[in-house]
Amino acid sequence: FLLFSLSAILVTVASPRKHWAWGGLLLGLGFIIKPFVAAEALAIGLYLLWGYRREPLRILGNGLLLVTAFLLPVAGVMAYYQAIGEWENFLFYTFQVNGAYVVSPTLAERAIYMGDYLLRYAPLIILGAVAQVRGGWNGMPGWWKWFLALLASLVTVVILLTGKPFGHYQIQLDPPLALWVGVGVAGCWPLALRAKWLPAAVLAVGTAIGIGHYFYYRGRPDIPREIAAYLGPRLGPDETFFSLNGYQVTYHLLRRPVPVAYVHTPLMQNPEHIASFRIDQRAVARQVIDDPSVRFVFIKEGDGSLGSPLSREVLRYFAPVDTLGSGVIIFGR
Repeated sequence: FLLFSLSAILVTVASPRKHWAWGGLLLGLGFIIKPFVAAEALAIGLYLLWGYRREPLRILGNGLLLVTAFLLPVAGVMAYYQAIGEWENFLFYTFQVNGAYVVSPTLAERAIYMGDYLLRYAPLIILGAVAQVRGGWNGMPGWWKWFLALLASLVTVVILLTGKPFGHYQIQLDPPLALWVGVGVAGCWPLALRAKWLPAAVLAVGTAIGIGHYFYYRGRPDIPREIAAYLGPRLGPDETFFSLNGYQVTYHLLRRPVPVAYVHTPLMQNPEHIASFRIDQRAVARQVIDDPSVRFVFIKEGDGSLGSPLSREVLRYFAPVDTLGSGVIIFGR
């Protein structure tokens, strides 16, 4: 979704010619992927108010363009679910489930979460700070620095509101940080260094990191693919399986339907989520048991969810048939 939000910033904030309708459309497309785009949308809206603060009619006109264009993709998605008769499910998963998401971290845990991000990218942050001290913003409009600070602050608020310390949520902070460092460095380093050495150095470091990641992950087992390779030849064209405690991407790898309402199995095993979503584990188990298309069930060994009411009930009707090298037990009906 960052492709859309960054493109929206490009055509509204960064461009000399403002395209508010395009900006709104791009934000709307990002929003239907993930509502976290609300941070960039609010930042752009506040920039619009500040930029036309002496022209209320232009605020009104451009604001209407921005909001109307934003709502078009959202309305399109809503109309689609209404047309296929899934309106109630759309409302449930979009609002009720998200609204019930567990938020429980303390202030200290949130501080550690953000501190981890700042330390992880300390070399970049220090580089940006040095660039600013050396006058890296000379020749750059002062409001751009303030816009990036506003954007980073709003993104921080949005990712903290989830209450979950997932590192991948912080990816949304990368663009403001990269822009802040990049503009600062570009403004203070000598032109010859920028032209000859800096791009080559950045490319070399980026390539080395990419190659390192490739060899690091290449040697690790791809358990979902291992499960898919086992189940694929053994499933009939109309048969599927049930994942009791993870590796749910296997449904996608095998193009098989999920036999229950929640794709993300841990939601049905975690006590906090069970309470938040009011999940009846025995009803879910009965749904699996009564579905004749579910031929296999699998579970990770050594997982506490093996003793949950959901697992115990399902496994009364399925017997172990094999154990994969990755510690996954396959059960057959």
